[in-house]
Amino acid sequence: MEHVVLSREESRAKREAHRRAKPPASLPLVYWPDDLESYTPTDHTREAYERAASWWRGLPERQALKDYVPVDREGYGQGLLLSGPYGTGKTTLAAAVLLSSWFNGRTKVMFVRFVDLLEANRPQQSYIRPDGLEDVSDIERAHDIVKGVRETDLLLLDDVGRGKASEFAAGVIEDVIRGRYLAGKPTIITSNLEPDEWKGRYGEGVADFLYQAFADIVYIGGPSLRGR
Repeated sequence: MEHVVLSREESRAKREAHRRAKPPASLPLVYWPDDLESYTPTDHTREAYERAASWWRGLPERQALKDYVPVDREGYGQGLLLSGPYGTGKTTLAAAVLLSSWFNGRTKVMFVRFVDLLEANRPQQSYIRPDGLEDVSDIERAHDIVKGVRETDLLLLDDVGRGKASEFAAGVIEDVIRGRYLAGKPTIITSNLEPDEWKGRYGEGVADFLYQAFADIVYIGGPSLRGR
């Protein structure tokens, strides 16, 4: 899917039209409908906001194809990684980036919590109820998450690093990052892990691949904004 950046007037018209319609089904309503234009950075998030906005504005150029060949071979499919302590506004900013693409109207977007993606990748036999029957609704939801993560144009994978480290979790995150990058599909990730902490949790291969799969890795520090 082509990523485009509309003019300010076109973007505003699209935004107003979308606000009157339903938000993306996967997006928690707490983040609706604030995109990058309506986002108000704090002193601690201003640099991150500017870098995130720059990454978003560069999407059309990085995703451009000529005769089915990426014009920017290095940048094609590269995502955005926002890292930092809990409560510093990473997800709010990432959701604003996601909605900016949604409001531009030509991008399928998806918001998924990392813990939900791990749950969706559990073996199917784990969905057997105590009465011995399969929980069909949970199986269908898991299928929709896995399929959406693989196919959506722009994915926001939230809170990577939460939970216990395991080979299973490492395999899931590597499949997502590597698979989407090789498919030319950008991914936005938020994480409490700094880049040098990925090696200890998910392995050297995943940690090293971050610098190929992400056009920018942005740290957001400062005090927690929750409850303020």
